[in-house]
Amino acid sequence: MRFRHVVRLPTHQVRPRAESQDTCYMNVSISIPPIDLAELDNRAAARRRAQREAIAEPGRFNAISLVEWLPRVAAAGVPHIPAESVFELAQEVWLHFDAPEEQHWPVWEGLQNAVASVPASHMVRWDFCASLSLKGALARAEAPGDALRDLSPDDPRAFDILYEYPGEMVPVLRRPWVPALHEDGYPVEFRAFVRESKVIAVASYYPQRPLCDTPQMQVFVSKVQSLSRTIVEHLTATGHYPWLMGFERQFKAGTVNATLDFLVRDDGEVVFIEAGPPFGAGAHP
Repeated sequence: MRFRHVVRLPTHQVRPRAESQDTCYMNVSISIPPIDLAELDNRAAARRRAQREAIAEPGRFNAISLVEWLPRVAAAGVPHIPAESVFELAQEVWLHFDAPEEQHWPVWEGLQNAVASVPASHMVRWDFCASLSLKGALARAEAPGDALRDLSPDDPRAFDILYEYPGEMVPVLRRPWVPALHEDGYPVEFRAFVRESKVIAVASYYPQRPLCDTPQMQVFVSKVQSLSRTIVEHLTATGHYPWLMGFERQFKAGTVNATLDFLVRDDGEVVFIEAGPPFGAGAHP
């Protein structure tokens, strides 16, 4: 829970335990300074403003925004699952969802109505991730069920990522739910790792379910590698590079650094799902 006021903690008197009858007790005064949570909020807001200014530099785009990735993937000619924005939520309003101001009540009602309008044939997600309940269901090889349209501001997974999101408004997206090829109850998905414009690895998205090294799986992996290279080559040719705060300390400027996720449809076609920063272990619960 967030507290919207200064919390003042008292000064404590601490008396250590006597080691023997000859030990004298001593009073030790420990002064704990007040914690100004409003000031912490201000510092966090300043950091988010710095992120927005930095990402506005030419050539950079939001590395965790599906809205930013999809047009570039489409322009590269890579098959993908489309997405459509049905609502936008201000980041600052979301960050204070636990103590909403009266003027923002219509915003939350609008979010509920937008999610409720999504048909059963679609799923709903934030611009930067799907819900924890949906990810958890798939990670346990369960049918998604109601998790397809489960979207809540107190989702711990989404709320953590929100702090790194370099945008003032967070789109809420709907996407068609595409039937996937399954293996041992899990969808067949892959994650490609890209470092400094090179595809350095491809892994199963669900490490808890090993995939057999069959000729068919080798075909899928080769396709993921090929599609990933196509995306990287297009981004490089057009001068568009995914970015998040801290990238400049880890990666060479003017290079693509990302993870690219792909799904194998039930008809065998490999399609792009989403992308993110160049780290992350997939969907292990």
